[in-house]
Amino acid sequence: MIKEELERELSEVRIIDKERNYWFVRTFGGEIFEDFIINNHVGLGFNDVPEKYILPCSNPDDYKAKEILKEYIKNNSSLEKGTLTKWTNQIIRFHYEMKSGDLVIIPSKDSAYISIGEIVNDNISLFEKESTFFFKSEPHNYPNRVRKVKWLKHHPKQFFQGDLRNLLSSQQGITNANKYADKIEGGISNIFIRENQMKLVIDINQDDDINAYALNRFLDSLIYFHKELCEELGIENNEDLYIKIKLQSRGKTILKSFAFLGVLGLVGLFSLSEEASFK
Repeated sequence: MIKEELERELSEVRIIDKERNYWFVRTFGGEIFEDFIINNHVGLGFNDVPEKYILPCSNPDDYKAKEILKEYIKNNSSLEKGTLTKWTNQIIRFHYEMKSGDLVIIPSKDSAYISIGEIVNDNISLFEKESTFFFKSEPHNYPNRVRKVKWLKHHPKQFFQGDLRNLLSSQQGITNANKYADKIEGGISNIFIRENQMKLVIDINQDDDINAYALNRFLDSLIYFHKELCEELGIENNEDLYIKIKLQSRGKTILKSFAFLGVLGLVGLFSLSEEASFK
């Protein structure tokens, strides 16, 4: 009975496409954060770059096309050499590396809020509303080439407990965020399957220092219940339970295992407690 019930719950757990990529998209210091949310899209800018210079860059091996695009930007902007190369790569990335099913995260002003959304198609859309905004005291045209996004979650920065600190400090218009994949997925749901492993996100929800003995008892308890659940469910116990933990008071611990039903059983135990967090 328990196994059948867990298998039913397993069918509802999010399974992450192995081809999914993750992108951090800047919002010009938060100036167009709300516009991105309201209009359900993200954009990069560089409206004045003609499509005829961008289209040939679809082939990543066509270095000549990339140099022609960079030369156009050089002759039509005030960007310096290093920045010029960076933004050329950003334009190509926006047009040809981002795809349907990828996740994007965007920050509000001062990164007070972080929003997570899913790109809904492979095509670049035109946004014809002409408007300007100011960033660093300079006027900018609102992006007219955008990618449609379905927004999934909006969190205050504190939700991620500093896990995205290095990513949020990136000054690029678009940054690949694949190494933060589990943290971003954990911002959508606290249980999911990715890279053929079930992952459970557990909040460590206290401001005081973590007592080493209490932490040891917590880990011993997880191992004990995982073994018991695997035995009860007829799953071979090969000590296949891994944990990623930040040794600070507030943060998120990620359990991961190939024994999906064993982890689901742990989820059930946490749900029975008054608060699914470690104290």
